[in-house]
Amino acid sequence: MWVVPGKPASPETVPDQTPNAPEQAPNKVTVPDVRTIKTPDSNQPKKPFKPAGSPDLVVTATDVQIVGADEELQRVIRDTIKTQPGGPTSKPQLDQDVAAILDTGLFSRASVSSRPNANGLNVVFTVEPVVIRQIRLSGAQVLTQPIAEELFQSQLGEPISPGGLTQAVQRINQWYAQNGYTLGRVVSLDPTREGVVVVTVAEGLVSDVRIRFVDKQGKPVDDKGNPIAHRTQEGFVRDNIKLQPGQVFREDIVRQDLRRLGSLGIFQTANVSFEGDARRTTVIYNVAEGKSRGFNFGAGYNDDIGIFGTISYQDTNFSGLAQNLNGRVIVGTRDVQFDGRFVSPYRDIYPDTPGYSVNVFRRQGLSRVFDDEIKLPNGSRVRERRIGEEPI
Repeated sequence: MWVVPGKPASPETVPDQTPNAPEQAPNKVTVPDVRTIKTPDSNQPKKPFKPAGSPDLVVTATDVQIVGADEELQRVIRDTIKTQPGGPTSKPQLDQDVAAILDTGLFSRASVSSRPNANGLNVVFTVEPVVIRQIRLSGAQVLTQPIAEELFQSQLGEPISPGGLTQAVQRINQWYAQNGYTLGRVVSLDPTREGVVVVTVAEGLVSDVRIRFVDKQGKPVDDKGNPIAHRTQEGFVRDNIKLQPGQVFREDIVRQDLRRLGSLGIFQTANVSFEGDARRTTVIYNVAEGKSRGFNFGAGYNDDIGIFGTISYQDTNFSGLAQNLNGRVIVGTRDVQFDGRFVSPYRDIYPDTPGYSVNVFRRQGLSRVFDDEIKLPNGSRVRERRIGEEPI
């Protein structure tokens, strides 16, 4: 007899109790098919059964071998993969290791095979190194393709070598330094499975050139946080600078700029600093003005003007354009004299503007015409007084 779970088995049949029912054979309890009955725990999730060969079964990699790579590339692979001798591994992890090997860009092909043993799994990675066939530049303006190929010549047509690539990078960086591109350098190397090595360089492209006035200590602000006051016109400084935005930074051009600024005679120090990176560089010319104006006072005695006092003034940066203005006034008991000069020197940065100078004066001295034999009625030697102006 079928037994319904949860009900006791009955040894007797149960007669039909329906009134006035015709007499018939005793009925039996109908037992449903046990396959449709749900047990109390039939809705609970069940853990999947994993056979011995399950793909994500974690086992111990007792031995890991690499075939097809030299010792240098084997070190790269062992540093890249997660599967290590004596460590855990699984099929998904081995697949990830193969993908990681290919992602290095050093190998055109990679595969893995495994063989179980009594203690775990023997793993063999089989690889095929990339053969370098082409060099492709990215971000270069001054470094040309022929120069890059020459510097990579020892690598072309050969299986890829990380050490060889490092040496080629050093040669490129040396080429930049030797040719005055001191900010130029290799940023990255990206080899492809097809044998193309993309060489990305940053050459120090100048995105902006700024002028910053600083004090003697090189600070751009004073004790109150205000910008350093200056007399020199910023446009005049810019006109003396040859380095321009859009150019690749060259040390020799900057050195010439600093030498030109120093020759103006108005700056105590001049140097450059950088902001940004080697891809987009802001070059800042830091200039500290020297003392350009001054007064002097004096006194004395002279046969021509007697007892006198003097006051002199000098300005080597007149109007903020490195023009020279100086003057002197002498007030004596016998005469008053003065001498004023203005010099606007020729600048090669303004080839169409000539340099010039002017001298305004009132002078008195011994005559250049009459000798000592000719005397004035009071017995003094003849003296001449000149008033005027003349170019210098």
